[in-house]
Amino acid sequence: MPKPPDTEKKYFGKIDAQKRRRIADEKKTKEQLEELKRLRCLHWHKCPECGFDMEQAAFKGTSILNCHHCGGAFLNSETLDELCGGESRIVETFLNIFKFK
Repeated sequence: MPKPPDTEKKYFGKIDAQKRRRIADEKKTKEQLEELKRLRCLHWHKCPECGFDMEQAAFKGTSILNCHHCGGAFLNSETLDELCGGESRIVETFLNIFKFK
């Protein structure tokens, strides 16, 4: 039986390498998604100051996250807008302080 030409080996070698690279990329993406899920579960509703659990509390008709250990509170931007009412310029200025550029 004659040996396949060298170009045929290169062609199938490239196909095998592409398959291996695609499988490795898919595995890496899956691992990254699993790590994000793990981190989210690890940090979900945890106080950024002390690390204890935060609980939802009602405050002026909106819900905020409150830490009973250190007394900290967490507001998302929508809640902050609701609390400040029509003072949107103040809210925008306040939020711009915390934006990383």
